Amino acid sequence: VFKTSHMTDFALDRMGITPESIPASEKSPFLMLSANAPPELTQAVSKARSQAAGRPLVAVIFRSAYARTMPDSKAAAICEALSDDNYQPVILMNSVDDADEFIIKNVLSSTVIDLSAQSTDYLRYMLLVREMDAIVSVDTSAIHIGGALAKPTVAIFNSINHDFRVRYSSSVLALQINYQGRQCRAPCGLSKITSFVEGKLKSGRPLRLEFGHACDEAIDKERLLDEVIAEINQRESAGGADKYLKEIRAMALPKFSSPPAPCWENLKVKDVLNLLKKVIEK
Repeated sequence: VFKTSHMTDFALDRMGITPESIPASEKSPFLMLSANAPPELTQAVSKARSQAAGRPLVAVIFRSAYARTMPDSKAAAICEALSDDNYQPVILMNSVDDADEFIIKNVLSSTVIDLSAQSTDYLRYMLLVREMDAIVSVDTSAIHIGGALAKPTVAIFNSINHDFRVRYSSSVLALQINYQGRQCRAPCGLSKITSFVEGKLKSGRPLRLEFGHACDEAIDKERLLDEVIAEINQRESAGGADKYLKEIRAMALPKFSSPPAPCWENLKVKDVLNLLKKVIEK
């Protein structure tokens, strides 16, 4: 039910309320965020506005679960395009180190403002979103916070049908990526996908190694799982499998999780900018 209905309708259904009995106008998300921002956060935003020199601050959120994470190259292209179009892109990432790596790798030090250091918990993250003039985000909490705060928001969806997420959010415009692959069609409906090896070691200990991955279109899942099984068998024959399972998983995990979902190739930066202008003018 969750995969085929809006989240609000899903919640109503779980509470025994017929979703259709509630008018759409009463399903609009609303967040009364009354908390005052800490002084250091306020100072950081004030500095960002000074750097922006009057340009609107636009948060660019591009990391989520594997299938919904935008490739860094696309995110960098969006940041560059926003800057060229007289916006000030701002990134908010879970890790300051990841943010630094993204900026350095994509030569964005003079293009983006990084406020990741201020996003140390969920409340501060919401307060930062509140201070933005607009939001561009993949399918993650930022689009719901933006919608509930009535912020102009562009929500980018690849694997999930946007109608199941932002149907009742009037300040959010959705950009749906369509894709026809060898064995998939976007939106495929998948949010989080897990591959795993399961069984027992010779010692009798139960075994389950999980590997989150982008999508079956991006990797040869069966071949990678066979490689993991072969490695476990080899270590077990040498008397070391039980000891090295964490090492085996650590070595294999990047092979499952690194390739981005190929549907992201169909995202056009100009479409993002066009929707942003439209939602700001709305």
